[in-house]
Amino acid sequence: MLDVGAGAAIHLRTRHRDWLFDCGSEHDYERILRPYLHASGLNELTGLLLTHGDSLHIGGAAGLITDSAPAILVDNPAPDRSIVHHRLQIFFKERGLNAKQLTLWRQQWELLRRPSCHRTIHSRSLHVR
Repeated sequence: MLDVGAGAAIHLRTRHRDWLFDCGSEHDYERILRPYLHASGLNELTGLLLTHGDSLHIGGAAGLITDSAPAILVDNPAPDRSIVHHRLQIFFKERGLNAKQLTLWRQQWELLRRPSCHRTIHSRSLHVR
């Protein structure tokens, strides 16, 4: 887990595969995540999973995608009112990126939503098991 302030960016490395779960804000991507990826020798990512539309979690996604071209892009389909998320979805379409691919090498992502009785700030966040 990378310290990107109030946002989130989690690097997961498994058997020659590198995933990011969120990528922090645009500022945090430039200041923290990009230098971390370069210092780690990561020029390409296996995948990027965006948990929800909060700009502190996905603000750096356009820069990350431009720099690292993740092979798999998973976006949370939950509706939100995030301007940053809306712009990012336009970015995906303009570049012909398929952001709805939810399978990985014969494994199925199990997408979960928090039960309605557990209201949180991120009640529309995506939970992956």
